Amino acid sequence: MVDTTSQPELGRGNPYGYLPQTEIEKLRDDDAIRMVTQYDPNREVVIVLLKSGERTSTYRVQVKLREGD
Repeated sequence: MVDTTSQPELGRGNPYGYLPQTEIEKLRDDDAIRMVTQYDPNREVVIVLLKSGERTSTYRVQVKLREGD
């Protein structure tokens, strides 16, 4: 999870951290819950961006394997 609404030190990025599935479920964000419950942690990561106005954007990113892997 990345908090895009906060930048403690200007130009130094946004705070982020890992949240377990139980904490993601507390957000009541259907897209985030769906992606977290379905992703493969060996090949994928789910990124939740917290935005202003209590909005979120959620992405499920997968490693593209090389042929033969």
